[in-house]
This record gives sequence, C-alpha cells and structure tokens, in this order.
Amino acid sequence: MKEFGDKVIEKGSLYLNNLEKLSNEINLEILKRTKLNYFLKGLTIISIVPILFTTPIELWAKNNFPSMEEFYNSKLGFFLKITIFAVILISYVLLKKLQDEQEGTYQAKVKKVLWEQKLLTIPFIEWVVDRFIPNRRTSEYYRINTLLKDANAGIPLDWHYLHRILLAVALFIIMMSSFFSTHYLTVQNILELPTQSSSMFGKLSDKELKVAQETTALDTQILNQVKEVNNEQASDQIGTLVRNNPEIASNSKLYFSTVERIQQKLDDINSEYFKWYEFLIALTVAVMGYYFPSWILLFQKKLRAIDMQNEVEQFHTIIAMLCEIDRMSVDIMVEWMERFSSIFKAPLHKCVLNYEAGAELALNQVKIDAPFLPFSQLIDKLIHSVEKVPIIQAFDNLESERTNNFEKRKHAYEVMIQTKAEWGRLIGFAPMSAVIFLYLVFPFIYMSYMDMGTYYQQMNTLN
Repeated sequence: MKEFGDKVIEKGSLYLNNLEKLSNEINLEILKRTKLNYFLKGLTIISIVPILFTTPIELWAKNNFPSMEEFYNSKLGFFLKITIFAVILISYVLLKKLQDEQEGTYQAKVKKVLWEQKLLTIPFIEWVVDRFIPNRRTSEYYRINTLLKDANAGIPLDWHYLHRILLAVALFIIMMSSFFSTHYLTVQNILELPTQSSSMFGKLSDKELKVAQETTALDTQILNQVKEVNNEQASDQIGTLVRNNPEIASNSKLYFSTVERIQQKLDDINSEYFKWYEFLIALTVAVMGYYFPSWILLFQKKLRAIDMQNEVEQFHTIIAMLCEIDRMSVDIMVEWMERFSSIFKAPLHKCVLNYEAGAELALNQVKIDAPFLPFSQLIDKLIHSVEKVPIIQAFDNLESERTNNFEKRKHAYEVMIQTKAEWGRLIGFAPMSAVIFLYLVFPFIYMSYMDMGTYYQQMNTLN
C-alpha cells in the first residue's frame, strides 16, 4: 500500500477497508486453529499410551487366571499382539496427518536426507519401480498423479511407488517371519511348558507344578528320540520307550494315557509347519500394504477438501484488496497469492518463476498442477485479465460474492472442526479400545468357552 498509495472508494479509505478485510481473515484463521488445537490436543499421546498396558494386562491375567497363560502363549495371542501394534501404528499415522492438516503445513518441504533418491540410483531398484509405474498415457497414471497433487504429497510419482513397494515387501517379510515364529514358539511350548491334565484347573500348587514339570521332561525326552521316526513307527517306539519307565509300565491305565498324551504332542509338533494359506495371508497383507500409501493420500485429500476451498476464499480476499489499486497487474497479484498461500504454494511459486516466459502459459500450468475447480475458475479470471479485460472488470462481482461467502465460510469452518474432532476422537481412542477388547475381554471369553467345553466333556465321561 505504501508503494501504490491510498485511494478513496465508496466505503471510504481503501487502506482502512483492506486492513479490515485482512483482520477478519486473520481472526477467522486464528479461531479455526485454536479450536482444532483444543479438540485434537493430546490425541497422539492417547493413541500411543495403550502399547504400555499390554504387558501389565498380560501379567495380571496370568497371575489371577492361570488358564490365560495358555492363551497368551498361543498363536492366537501372538497375532492379537501384532494386530494391536498395527492398530496403534495406523492410528498414529492418521492422527499425524490429521494434525498436520490443521497446522497448515501443506507446502512441499525439502528433506535433508533424500533416501528415496539414493535408492533409485541403484539400477535394480529403479528397474523394479519402473515396472510398477503405469504408462504415461493411461488413466491410472493420470489418476495417481492427480491424487498426489490433490493430497499435496510433495513427492514425485516414482517415490510414491517406491514407498508402496517397500511397505509391501516389509509387511510380507514381517508376516512370513511371524508365521515361522509362531510355529517355533508352539513347538517350544509343547516341549517346555508344564503338562497339565484335563482335570487340572486354576493355579497349580507347588506339588502339582513339580509333577507337571516332571511329566513334561519325560515327554520331551521321548519326543526328542522319536522326532526323526516316521508316523507309522513312532507309535510303536513311543510305547517301547514308555515301558522303560517301571512306574508307568506297572500301571496299564497310566501307560496308555502316557502313550496317548505323547502321541498327541507328536502330532501337534508335526502339524507345525508352514502352510499354503499362511503364504496367501502374507501375500494379502503385502497387497494391502502396497495400496496403503494410496489410501493415506485419499484420507489426506478428503481432509483438505474444505481447506482448499477456504484458501481459495482467502485468495478472493487478497484479490479484492488489490484489484481496486491503480496500476495493479496480474503478476503482482500472483506474487501476493503465492506469499499467503499454503496448499497451492508450490504451483503458484512455479507460476511466478515462469511468468516472464509467458503469462498465459504459466497460469494454465497452475491449473494443471492444482486441478481444483474453484481455484481453476479463479485462475481463468486472471488469464482473462492478462490482456483481454482490466482486472477490476474481471472481478467486478467479487466483493459481493466474498461478503456473501464469509458467513458460509464461518459455518464451513465449524463443520470442518467438528468433523476433524470426531475423526480425531475415533482414531485416537481406537488403540485403547483394541487393547481392552482384543487383549483383555476377548481372551476371557475365549478361554471361558474352552474351559466350559472341557467341563462338559468331563461331565459326559462321568455319566
């Protein structure tokens, strides 16, 4: 304003009117950020804290309900741990995206360590990534490229596909390792955990625990001797080895129950091998991981829809402040829009740099880089203002539209704040709900059902 001077308009001083418009925009933005910060404050901590309660919950359940130890040491318990950690990680990522949006950090930032760029210098990795990137002339290429721009990811297409491939490979390796680990842990539990009979419930006494450990030691000793024998000969060899124990051999009932128990353990150990459907599950998780970055971009795009419209309205305010000034030009307007922009900063900055090479070409490139309809309509008016019509005529109805839209924007801000607050609470408390239900409630229900089945079988035996 110092450069162009003040001007008297219908509403008085142009300078004072512009200050009022700027003040309204600043106050509205401060109010939005303050409310969002209030609603989203602390949710990230709430989403991470439940990971600290998994071990105390497990120890408490094992000490007070001994049958729960069997559940937490089983395959199901292991995969529930993985599920809970996955829920916590996903919730954390989504909350960071949600909070980044309300902080206004939309512009692309230059990373200090460009590890993606370094990886893509490796010929094999570059070749693999190129195989996944769709052809430039396909609709898939256009869709993904547009999604990256709409979500303001700030990364090129090959980096996006590199992230997807690495995440898919990492999840596949993690799932495969998890399956092999569960098979190994199950075998070790069979060989090492105290052996309880079906008549034993609750916490074992010291005498019962000693007997259970001695039983396990005997079973493990025999299993180590017969594990290399085929199934047809294993049963006979188990019977022979059990007869070597005089105390068991003298009691026919005890002998047959011991042989049956060891045979069952051997069958359980032999069944612990990598199965085809486990590979299918690992592959399915890897495919989901491959598409996960795209889903994150869709989530980010959805969050930004209202913010993009709000920034366009802020551009209207800037243009309304500048178009009344004499000797105002389109390039100066674009520079001011670039200074105050957040979401559209990158395409506007590119336009400022390329403006001298061709105004219409640079402005049309902005529409390609930021394909948001209200923003494209604003750019169209700037294109018409380059040579065809004066700026004040191109935006002749802007002031009335801006005044009418200001109240709508206030309402839209309230809706956006409530929406983000609801999403934040839902995502933030999801890990806590997962820990309570999956790691405490579900194990109780599951083991109660299993114990009831055992009681039922014993009652049928007695009858």
